[in-house]
Amino acid sequence: MQLERIRAVLTGATGGIGRALARRLHAAGTGLLLTARDEQALRALRDELGPGRQAVELVAADLLSAEGVTRVADAAARFPGGINALINNAGHNSPGLFGQVGAADIEAIVAVNLVAPMRLSRTLLPRLSCQPRSLIVNIGSVFGLIGYPGNAAYCASKFAVAALGLAFQLGNASSRRG
Repeated sequence: MQLERIRAVLTGATGGIGRALARRLHAAGTGLLLTARDEQALRALRDELGPGRQAVELVAADLLSAEGVTRVADAAARFPGGINALINNAGHNSPGLFGQVGAADIEAIVAVNLVAPMRLSRTLLPRLSCQPRSLIVNIGSVFGLIGYPGNAAYCASKFAVAALGLAFQLGNASSRRG
């Protein structure tokens, strides 16, 4: 797909990779629905991007909650021209030796890196399927390909994200299948 024809939901838009993606996509003429938890940071990013060829909309939402996913879905439904891309970029890590990382940290890593993209993809899939062409991009990590000391939960979550993407490629993401 040509970047100027994309209208994308970008999660984790205010973080390092998200901000860089937002800048690049905006410069290429991509319409953006930027999501993050911090509304002030989202506004600052929109101000930094300035006017563009397509809309730049914001939705502050916590993707770990059903309410947050619904907020993003509702904003996607109102996006000019409809969304045709989802970029699951939001991520979380809490490095440390596995035996010393708390259970809550492990759960947060898996929830943000894997469960949230799965829920949001599933929720937006009917909307994406209505478009002539659409895509879901799951931002992974080289750590999803290797076991890196001090990052076991992060590596495992990003490995699972890679498997999710592979399943999507093989056609398992279709909303027309059970």
